[in-house]
Amino acid sequence: MSKEPPTRAVDVKHIALARQAVRDFHSLTHGQGLDRVEAVLVSLEADPPPDNLDIKALQGRRPWLRARAGDWRIIFRPLTREELLQWREREMQTEGYLVARIVHRRDLANAANVGDLAPTLPAVDSSFE
Repeated sequence: MSKEPPTRAVDVKHIALARQAVRDFHSLTHGQGLDRVEAVLVSLEADPPPDNLDIKALQGRRPWLRARAGDWRIIFRPLTREELLQWREREMQTEGYLVARIVHRRDLANAANVGDLAPTLPAVDSSFE
């Protein structure tokens, strides 16, 4: 008789991708870390998030966060209440994130300082497939 590991209930968060993040995602190839970036995006949807995600706050850019995916960085922030209300009309989500950019680690400082990180929700695409 084999023992099954205990399962825990996992809620799903809403992940919205800004247009630039969609372009960044589609420009990746499998050799460039596409699989790792996709795995981190899927992991962000889980509630609670897996313990192995490397997420840190961007210094001086509150509420923006960054997640590491190999040599790539995913820049995101929690959705505001107003943004969640927009999504809740279509889906029953109580939490979520806006992904603004997916950049190579050498470009992280430039992406965070240029003003790409608008405080409001840009036009979004909720699918990253």
